[in-house]
Amino acid sequence: MRKSARSNEASVNLTPMLDIVFIMLIFFIVTAAFTKEDALNLNLPGPGPQDPVEAENLVISIDASNQVFVGRRMVDIRSVRANIEQWSVPNQAGALIIRPDPVSHTALLVNIYDLAQLANVTNIAIAETN
Repeated sequence: MRKSARSNEASVNLTPMLDIVFIMLIFFIVTAAFTKEDALNLNLPGPGPQDPVEAENLVISIDASNQVFVGRRMVDIRSVRANIEQWSVPNQAGALIIRPDPVSHTALLVNIYDLAQLANVTNIAIAETN
């Protein structure tokens, strides 16, 4: 009995390898469909006719004898709201800083804070003094 020469040769079955490659291809296609990058659509402003104006901060100080200073000028408590309103019109982005002396009356600080809120100022800070 004579065997043919072909039956002695070893053969490699490629079907399992092709199945794995096909499954990997499907996996990568499905994965690529879910990895979508979100981008922000920004409308950046172009160069304007004016340079941006830097907002100034207003400092209201209360000294140890409960005197109120707007900037470096001493004012009466009744004129504080008018000073804040006058400052807030051109300085919408500025901050109002209240700087009380540690021995000053807290009621005066609260009064100035309330006056600033009545003048529609929202950016109010209370600074600590030594």
